[in-house]
Amino acid sequence: MKKFIFRFKEFRLKENLDERGSILVIIAITMVVLLGMTALVTDVGAMALNRNRLQAAADSAALAGAQELPFDTALARSVAEDYLNKNINNSFTSNIAFSESNQKITVEVTRNVEFSFARILGINDNDVNVSAAAINAPVKSVVSGLRPFAILHEDAEKIGLITLKVGDKKNADKNDRLGPGNFGAVGLLQGHSDNGANVYRDNIHSGTTGNYWIGKQIDTETGNMAGPTEQGLDSLFNAEGSPATIIVPIVDELYVNGKKESTIVGFAAFELREEENTVKDEVSGRFVKFVTLGLGDTGAVDYGVRAVNLVE
Repeated sequence: MKKFIFRFKEFRLKENLDERGSILVIIAITMVVLLGMTALVTDVGAMALNRNRLQAAADSAALAGAQELPFDTALARSVAEDYLNKNINNSFTSNIAFSESNQKITVEVTRNVEFSFARILGINDNDVNVSAAAINAPVKSVVSGLRPFAILHEDAEKIGLITLKVGDKKNADKNDRLGPGNFGAVGLLQGHSDNGANVYRDNIHSGTTGNYWIGKQIDTETGNMAGPTEQGLDSLFNAEGSPATIIVPIVDELYVNGKKESTIVGFAAFELREEENTVKDEVSGRFVKFVTLGLGDTGAVDYGVRAVNLVE
């Protein structure tokens, strides 16, 4: 009986040792899994953080460089590189390229990220690659700020002082591009309304609150509205000084009878000077090139107003 008990205890001891050995194996496997998960969370998180920072830097560099297009790619490259150097602390490599028309800049950035915990799994590092592209192209839509005057597409390349809105009825009748009752004004959205003297005055001062694009139809605004014209110009010059730059729609037709629809075919920028607008019911300006908030289109007709925006 004692011999049986001894052998039983010996068997239990061996069984306990086997169990302890199995537990150690399980613990070892668990540690490897936990280390792998730590590597996943820590090192992959570091990759994601680096990717986000590099993408933001590439976006900024592309937008900054695009400001100099399409005329000076050397300056565009220099500006983009400067933005990358200021926004990325550690070592990186970059490649900057331009489209054939020089209206698009592409910025590619690569950075090697060294791992901390993934080294245990034999993975020491990995490259993070990002790219961004921006265009400087003729604007196809204007987000806001459009002023309530319009010109015809055939007048878009005239040189010198251009009359955007004529004055009294006598001058309007002599203008062969305007139909009866029209003086060159158009109705643009201000708040919830796109017509009326007060809306017209506010649009001269601050521009429309609406989004306008090529192909959108707008109404001509009838009547001279001498008082609102004078008030709007005074507010504009008081707010922005002289000269003030405004953007107006280019339309396909203005010789219409009364209030009629006309289609936007482009956008033009004008520089208004206070000394050239002394007749307060008239508005005159000179064509200028201008970059505004909006969407560009490399295939659109270039009337001098361009937009810079990311496309990739």
